[in-house]
Amino acid sequence: MKKITIENNKGLTLLEMIISVAIMSIVIVTVTSFMVTGTKMFGASNNEIQLQQEVQLALSNVENRIIDAKRGIRCDDDGTQVILTVFNDKTSTEPKEYIVWNRKDKKIYYASSTSDVTLTTFPTNEVLASNVEKFEVKLKEGTLGTTITPDPSATAQPTESVVKSNPKVEIAIEVQEKGRTHSSQKIVTFRNNITVAANEDTIYTETKNGLDSKAENVKITPQDVYVVPGESYQFNARVTGTGYPSQMVTWSVKEAGVTVNNSGLVTVDASIAAGGVVEVTAVAPENSDGVVPSGTARLHISKIERITVTTEATKIYAGSMLKVNANVAGAELNDEMKKVTFSIKEEEARSWASVYSSSGVIGLNAEARGKTFTIVATSTHNPAISGELTVTVEDTALSDLGSDAVQVNRNSSTELVSNVVGENLAASELRLEWSIADDGGLGDRVSIGAYSGVLNVSKDINYENEYQLKVAVAISADRLSNPETKYITVTIPKVSIHFVNGDGGAEIQKNGTVILPYEVIGLDGAAADITAATNPSIRNSIIYVTNDGIRLSIGNEVKSNKISVIATLRNTNSSDSIEVTVK
Repeated sequence: MKKITIENNKGLTLLEMIISVAIMSIVIVTVTSFMVTGTKMFGASNNEIQLQQEVQLALSNVENRIIDAKRGIRCDDDGTQVILTVFNDKTSTEPKEYIVWNRKDKKIYYASSTSDVTLTTFPTNEVLASNVEKFEVKLKEGTLGTTITPDPSATAQPTESVVKSNPKVEIAIEVQEKGRTHSSQKIVTFRNNITVAANEDTIYTETKNGLDSKAENVKITPQDVYVVPGESYQFNARVTGTGYPSQMVTWSVKEAGVTVNNSGLVTVDASIAAGGVVEVTAVAPENSDGVVPSGTARLHISKIERITVTTEATKIYAGSMLKVNANVAGAELNDEMKKVTFSIKEEEARSWASVYSSSGVIGLNAEARGKTFTIVATSTHNPAISGELTVTVEDTALSDLGSDAVQVNRNSSTELVSNVVGENLAASELRLEWSIADDGGLGDRVSIGAYSGVLNVSKDINYENEYQLKVAVAISADRLSNPETKYITVTIPKVSIHFVNGDGGAEIQKNGTVILPYEVIGLDGAAADITAATNPSIRNSIIYVTNDGIRLSIGNEVKSNKISVIATLRNTNSSDSIEVTVK
């Protein structure tokens, strides 16, 4: 036979391997180059965006500091620093605002000062921008757009100032960071008529809104404020209208002894007569049409005359909470002006009487029994006014705790009751404490709830014996100065069973059923321990025990006229019988 051999030499040659590696290398290099280039482009783009954001933020910071200039603005440049000065008020005692670009550290600073700031003594309070390569300020002359160039001298002042009805300033900022540079500029239109290129002597002294905006309403918040003489309050004013109306207002009051500063802080002199209302006015700058909007608020100068402290409690007890009320009387009073603080006047009383809450709840412990102390309510806004309430805590006396003899059954939970008789007893003092003084030898087969008075008796107690327990009931020592203890005798009788109305017998119809009620003494839930039978024994009859009684059912074939039903308690000699007549 001819042998046929089939060879299978599948695999890669060395040449194929080299070509595959070369192709993979080209792909990897291409992908890696693409990823590196993309990462660099993303980083560059991200840096550019951050740089643009920094420039815009710097422009916004400068704009926000100057746009509400109220009187004038000037710019100085000594070649080392550029200072932009903002005048906001007529007097030199009011602070001026300064924005400075320091060419050396390339930062823009902001400060506010009542004293003059020179180009060499500028306080670097707040940094508005960093990495600033260029900061140019061009003050514009109204609609003509003429630029006022800053004087290069550190001490030079302009010889003439121009009151602008539509003043503008052009700001250019260039920021350089990480080898990249970005610049932007912004024209800021001031909201008020101001002096451009102003100095201390030539700032604009009138009050008018710019032509691009119009004030229509001034709202002062809050509208009603209550203070007492000697107090101050800060009002706020909001000017609304078309465009961007100036927020500058002039404050005034027309009441001797009441003053208001240019920021709206009203101060009432301590010597002023209280009990009236003062009108506070804020006036906005005049509009171009001559209209001057204004707003008013009411300052109520409260007069606190007296404080009365009362309580609705007719009797006050130790170990309880006492609620008192403070009635503040006077003129121009709101809820805030009626606030008081409560305290205990006598130092020795603070160990057993304390202010539990700011609403006038006073806590009294057991030591307060029979003692007298004073509660003081003092005005929060006028501590010179206060009221007092003197109270006496009842001295309770227990005359009788009561006692009794009771009977309880096995397999039961019985609530014991003691009638407390006494004088001046608060509800909190009626907490009785129960205990078993003598368990009659039953041990843990009897127990009692310390504060509920529920006596629990086990079923597993000899049915043939009677037991007596001694239960103690008392009011705890921290409730009474002379605690009392009384005792209740508890009898657990021996177990016995009796038919209810057994002497009268019972009747049953043929083919019928009768229920024979029974009573068990000394044991609750006794049905499971009762056996029942008939005499004579009856065929076709059923007899069984329930909690309601013994049920007997008979048929028609019963020959007897009388049937005796006998009930017996297991583990006892106790039994009872009843005669049933068959009809």
